[in-house]
Amino acid sequence: MLILLKYWLLGGWQALIRWWFSLREDIRYFAISISLALTGSIIALMGHSSVIRNTGYIFFGIGLCFYLLALKKQNTHASKASDSLTTDSHTIHTDGGNYNENIYGNYYEEYHVNVQADYTSMSHDLSQAVTEIKELLVELQGQGCNLREAEAQVVNDLANQAQNNPEIRKRLIEWGIALDIPINQMDEVETAQAVVDFAKDRIQVPLNASISVVWGKYKTLHDLLKAKRWQEADEETNILILTLSRKSKGEMLSAEDIQRLPAKELNTINNLWVKCSGGHFGFSVQKNLFEKVVKSLKAKEKATSSYWSFCDAMCMLGKQVGWYEKSELVDDWIYYSDLNYSLKAPRGHLPVKAMRRNTSYYYSPTRNHCCIDEDIFRVFMERLYN
Repeated sequence: MLILLKYWLLGGWQALIRWWFSLREDIRYFAISISLALTGSIIALMGHSSVIRNTGYIFFGIGLCFYLLALKKQNTHASKASDSLTTDSHTIHTDGGNYNENIYGNYYEEYHVNVQADYTSMSHDLSQAVTEIKELLVELQGQGCNLREAEAQVVNDLANQAQNNPEIRKRLIEWGIALDIPINQMDEVETAQAVVDFAKDRIQVPLNASISVVWGKYKTLHDLLKAKRWQEADEETNILILTLSRKSKGEMLSAEDIQRLPAKELNTINNLWVKCSGGHFGFSVQKNLFEKVVKSLKAKEKATSSYWSFCDAMCMLGKQVGWYEKSELVDDWIYYSDLNYSLKAPRGHLPVKAMRRNTSYYYSPTRNHCCIDEDIFRVFMERLYN
């Protein structure tokens, strides 16, 4: 019995020692520093003589030194993890466009770059960044790339920018941590691939799925969008939402109607717009742009202590997407007749009719303006799009 107890204790100590040395070096130093500082504090407080109290102070000082050493080790580890994120890639600039070359394992790929994303403007929050990456994948497919080419391009661009920009590198590390990738195992290309895979898996309608056949109530909208008949598609979108809200053609929508729209129906309408426009139009595109506007206004408010309202943000987005005109002569919503129903319109220009304000009680000069209803717009921006 004593022999068994002896071997059990010996095995336990060996397991404890193995566990201790399996910990990262900076974590071990943090544990030692806390133990020494706590022991020193107890000795200094409980000591009845100056010698004992001084011994406690010494323990506390040694603990503090270990703490500073742990911080240094932690920073060194993070720096090495960031520096280890490298990729063998470069960009060739030609008259026909930019070509990115990248080596993945033992094979070589080359593909044409049609869209350059600015990852510095993407959110630190992975769930929000995923929405922007999904839209980028859809936009690339709309320009002729297949799913594999679009995915490879986004991975390559993200890895390249992370290599050359410390801010993007830090953001990529944050996304990797959110995906439970250990820092010491992170590689630019592999982490970027994991982020893109995460985004791709959360697209409700598969990116590589054909939308050539859509039946039921969405067929008219699909056919109009596929034919690039944007004005009629905008009108059909409004009719669809009216129908889903159990209202007749010609009636006005309310914020409550948009709030009650089933997520599946709204996402189907949005996905058709995004897919058929190559990521140029859609409610989710407008929401993405609006979130960037709000972010810039918050930064300005913090820097200058200037107050901003939701209406300010809405008008600022209106100027960006071409709904609002501000110049020396004009400072108002544009006329409906001036809406640009083409892909030459600013990104996020459409759809718009479902968001218009009820101007039936306005004077005729205002009635023809593309006035956006603030409450309806707010709900559209608050809805989640997959």
